Amino acid sequence: MRDLPSGWVQNGFIVRPFVPIALIWQLFQGLLLYTVVAMASLAAELATRVRVQEALFGKSERVTATNLIVKEGSEHSSVGFDEIIRVSGADEYIEVVLAERSILTTSSLAQIEARLPENLFFRAHRSHIVRFGAIVRSEPAGNGRTTLHLMNGNAVITSRSGTRLLRESAI
Repeated sequence: MRDLPSGWVQNGFIVRPFVPIALIWQLFQGLLLYTVVAMASLAAELATRVRVQEALFGKSERVTATNLIVKEGSEHSSVGFDEIIRVSGADEYIEVVLAERSILTTSSLAQIEARLPENLFFRAHRSHIVRFGAIVRSEPAGNGRTTLHLMNGNAVITSRSGTRLLRESAI
């Protein structure tokens, strides 16, 4: 009660409009508060939609592609995953081996491996990625390694960890 002027009981309250700067500040605070409330309710609504979608359709998975876009020279080629037999490192280049031809590109093997589906391809060796469906047969190569005979007639010798991956994926 100490901020009230003396004699306020006899004179009453005097209501004065905001000075212009105070009016601008009050409008800014109101808009800021409205924006915060609107964004919070939007975030809650989106979270609810995601939960409902996951409940109806299961966890949303990344959209899987069926092709790999490979840059060869100044052109780009679209190659179906089912066409790829193996991907091998060749010095500064990567060789994508198909049934009828090979494509040389300057990507790294790790970049291509990240774009290939894990259920179709595996890292047979540090310089070879092989498609499971392209393996015709395999035979022991000694010292924990395996020789993979591929559908184009090529053979790839796996590393010990590649042999382990192959055995884990076999039925």
